Amino acid sequence: MGLPPSFLSVKSKATIAHPNKKWAARFHLTVTHRVRLANLRALCQDNLMKIGAFDVIEPLPELRDAHVISILHPWIDAGNVGTLSLVRLEQHFGAQQIAHLTTPGVFFDFTRYRPVTKMVDGKRTLTIPNTTVSLARQSDGPDILLCRVYEPHSFADAYIDSIHELFKALKVKRHTRLGGMWARCRTRVPYS
Repeated sequence: MGLPPSFLSVKSKATIAHPNKKWAARFHLTVTHRVRLANLRALCQDNLMKIGAFDVIEPLPELRDAHVISILHPWIDAGNVGTLSLVRLEQHFGAQQIAHLTTPGVFFDFTRYRPVTKMVDGKRTLTIPNTTVSLARQSDGPDILLCRVYEPHSFADAYIDSIHELFKALKVKRHTRLGGMWARCRTRVPYS
């Protein structure tokens, strides 16, 4: 039994009380919670299990020679090289999210990694930055886990241990990190 399609965006509605009922009826605040454990567990109680600080779909998928491609945001992500590459790989392989941090606020300072609010189909949504793992299956060759890792601001040891524990549970064989650093580049190289 897989996760419901709402796994990536669990929505809760709250109506704003306002004297103008017509305005209040149009203004339903819809907040997308990627990481609110209570809401997520209420919808998919039997489909999640805990590995370290991560919520992971259950049962764990059988992986074929799993390889991880990860990015470390924002430190080794100059010009969003890693982020854009990972997004392209997710789109190319049709990757599905299989794990995310249960409570990213434990590890991240949201004054640095800002939650993003935007209007989608006339409803306000909130996206909270989170470390996620997506699964991309290939017809031949190894399965690929695409991992978005944010640099932690606190409890780094527990964060790293949780990632390591997750990778052990998924029987990862190889790990590759994508990214880029700002550096001076010479456009003219003298030849000898």
